[in-house]
Amino acid sequence: MEHENFPPMKKLIFTICAKNYLSRARALLDSCRRHEPDVDLVLVLSDRNDGHLDDFDFDFEIVTAEELGIEDFEDLAIRYDITELSTAIKPASFLHLLERGTYDAIVYLDPDTWLVSPLEELWERLENG
Repeated sequence: MEHENFPPMKKLIFTICAKNYLSRARALLDSCRRHEPDVDLVLVLSDRNDGHLDDFDFDFEIVTAEELGIEDFEDLAIRYDITELSTAIKPASFLHLLERGTYDAIVYLDPDTWLVSPLEELWERLENG
């Protein structure tokens, strides 16, 4: 619920995946765009871009795991398989997005999910603490 005297909440939805899961993450973010058109969308890429995504025109921001400032990221990437790595970088992803100071509410959704309706109740609960 937005209050008359306050500006609307600035909201972000993000997901994390490696390039091999990009089609699923893109389906999720497309569904978010459809049901939450005023929400910013971010894909955190758990592996390197290596220029493979440069030719695509995404309507969401891509943040690479290397941009998260994780100490010894290379060691982390070696120790975990690709799915575990995406899970392991979730806290750093939240911190990175929170440190921007831009958003009132940030929500993570798994890349293999799909939004079928607006998140009105969730946003209201976040706004009301």
